[in-house]
Amino acid sequence: MAKAFLSHSSTDKNLIEKIATQLGRNNCHYDRFTFEVGNVTLEEIITALDNSDIFVLFISETALESKWVKEEITKAKKNLDRGIIDRIYPIIIDGNITYKDPRIPKWIRRPYNLQKLDNEVLILRKIKQALREVEFKRNSKNRELNDLFVGRHDLSAEFERKIINIDNKKPTCVVAYNYFEGMGRRTFLKNALIKTNIVNKLYEPEIIPIDSKESIEDFIYKLNLINPDEDIYKKDLAIATVNEKVEIAKNLVKTFIDNNEILFIVDEGSLILPNNKIVDWFEKLIASKEFENQICFCIISKFKPDGFQILKLGNIEVFRIPELSKTDTTTLFLQYLNTLDIQITAQDKTFFLDHLKGLPAQVIYTAQLIAHTNLLEAKKHIEDIVEYSDLMALSIFEFFKNDEFAQQLLIILSKFEIINIEYIYKILGDENAVNDSVQSLYDLSVFNFMFSGFEYIKLNTGISDYISRSRLTLKSDYNNRLKQLVTESLSKDLDSQIQTDYSEFLFTLQNMIHNGINIPSKYFLPSFVIKSVVREYGNGKYDIAINLSSQLLETSNHFDEQIIREARYWFCLACSRLQNDKFFDEINYFKNEYGSNKDYYFLLGFYYRNGNQMDEAEDFYLKVLEIDKDHSKTKRELVNVYLKQGDYIKALNLAEENFYRFRTNILHAQAYFTCLVKKYKLTSNDVAELDMLLETVKKSFNKKAQDIHRTMQGEYEFYVNHKLDKAIKLLTLSLQLDKHKNYAFRSLKEIYRKMDMQNAIDNLYRDFANKVDTEDDEY
Repeated sequence: MAKAFLSHSSTDKNLIEKIATQLGRNNCHYDRFTFEVGNVTLEEIITALDNSDIFVLFISETALESKWVKEEITKAKKNLDRGIIDRIYPIIIDGNITYKDPRIPKWIRRPYNLQKLDNEVLILRKIKQALREVEFKRNSKNRELNDLFVGRHDLSAEFERKIINIDNKKPTCVVAYNYFEGMGRRTFLKNALIKTNIVNKLYEPEIIPIDSKESIEDFIYKLNLINPDEDIYKKDLAIATVNEKVEIAKNLVKTFIDNNEILFIVDEGSLILPNNKIVDWFEKLIASKEFENQICFCIISKFKPDGFQILKLGNIEVFRIPELSKTDTTTLFLQYLNTLDIQITAQDKTFFLDHLKGLPAQVIYTAQLIAHTNLLEAKKHIEDIVEYSDLMALSIFEFFKNDEFAQQLLIILSKFEIINIEYIYKILGDENAVNDSVQSLYDLSVFNFMFSGFEYIKLNTGISDYISRSRLTLKSDYNNRLKQLVTESLSKDLDSQIQTDYSEFLFTLQNMIHNGINIPSKYFLPSFVIKSVVREYGNGKYDIAINLSSQLLETSNHFDEQIIREARYWFCLACSRLQNDKFFDEINYFKNEYGSNKDYYFLLGFYYRNGNQMDEAEDFYLKVLEIDKDHSKTKRELVNVYLKQGDYIKALNLAEENFYRFRTNILHAQAYFTCLVKKYKLTSNDVAELDMLLETVKKSFNKKAQDIHRTMQGEYEFYVNHKLDKAIKLLTLSLQLDKHKNYAFRSLKEIYRKMDMQNAIDNLYRDFANKVDTEDDEY
């Protein structure tokens, strides 16, 4: 059990006594628990410190003047340097003291390390969190595994050449990019900084996540989460200009830079856009003179920044992080096996190595799969290993197929952009079970801890998208608990929430918008609203999506142009769904955007496809492919158009391409199956492909999987086995039992038409037409 040493002045005993009592004598060293009354000696203090994992320093006027506290600080620093104490946790409990007080040792006096707290509940929570962090490190080999870094020799040499030069000129921003997660982008950056002596080996950077629908306001709030400044929370960012917000962000960043910190930003497409442009506000920020000739930002990006902008700015270095070489893959795999104490034969090592593709996350998954199951079971899952990058989310759910609690935890994580582990405890209840599952998920690199320490969790984006797309749900008791927490949150003050739990604050805003509750104008910010627009759109609430987007567009002059563009795009999508003529009020914005009509033509095609004007839709979609032949959304839409027209031959190649590009999406599997099964002459290879598609849908965790699978079985019986009665029986059963009836309805209607069974078609419409949900009428 981890222990905290509570260093304090006797005059502050009233507060410390309450905290120590709630922590319990097994979790802390405190006068009354550890030492005999009136007989405290320096030797006893040293012994207690030598048996402590964290040193909590309660800073007040009297504490800074206390001889005992000074002795304790000196000893704690020695223990920290020797690795006996894991961390120092200073807390200012005196309103008259600031982090600049010269009596606080310089190595402690860092603003983001020093928090001013006088609320015993918050102090207790922070200490418990620090103790959990120690337990987490102690009960796993994470630190040892995190230190593993192999290869990248050419890339490391390139980094050294660019950073260490005759002019001693350093970039303000370093970008490591690769579209796929799990490539080791942040690991490369951290090790490159260590190798060039910019940071030391024990350095842990501040990590800030920025997703594709966030902007400068989110960046400001997230920086302030690490280094709280009450004045920031008082500012109304909704009315501040973009330039004013850049100045606020610059001052916040400067606090970190002045203390030799480098900000690691995990960018999902907000700073460096999918079109490779660097967003305007971030370009202005990194151009600040205060950041010249020093590395201030490390960006972990999906996209490569535009070469012309890099040349113009002159303060960015860019590195593409490729797959590991075969040699480096072998080295990393063997090192992981050794660290996890896994003993297997050379032949077995070769078996797995022959299937690894150079993706670091795939190597980790393979080693953990062997460690958590056994060699035979791991070999059975070799296909999951081979296709890990494509089927990562499905592989993870397969890994936890017998661990319902871990699956429920994954679903909870997917509901939040980031989530405080304390909030997870409130939902799931069992802290020990939560900690065990968090450990298991972390071992598989399923999520990352964000900001400082082990408090906030962010789920891997690919897994989060898979859960959302599959519409996986919480068990009723957990869901009811979450609903109760939402009800409680809605009654709380937002200004208080944003300071105590940022994840709860975001979740409360989300639910206020969902429930039609007016939110304070200063929190009506683009990213908060757009995330709700996307959520309501996904739930088929297109009128709400239109209304929210309209409100945002009315106040667009205070926000970054890129985030407003996002609002306009979703507005057009929602209008297309409802065939709302307001679509034409905004569509011209996308005409010749960035010198291209790609999104303009796509949105027009989407509007006409939803209006059942398939010829017009096809024309616009084909224009998109003339501009971008690999535009995946357009290819998916064209499959819908051709299937609506009954042109299965035209749709087949596109449907096949879509499936192999997005194999976890069962709607692509179904579309490909539907086209292939209707082929005039099926070969043995075609039948094998159909069998594979059936198995793919059967294995899926998607809520629609069972309904779609039964429909596909019915079609298989008719088109492959030529058994009309069996096909009708299966599809009728699907109509009677399944929630998503449209798939079976459409298939059965097509079979009846082929067999010239008009009476059966009439009966089908009579019995089931009013039970079919048109929202499912897409692939």
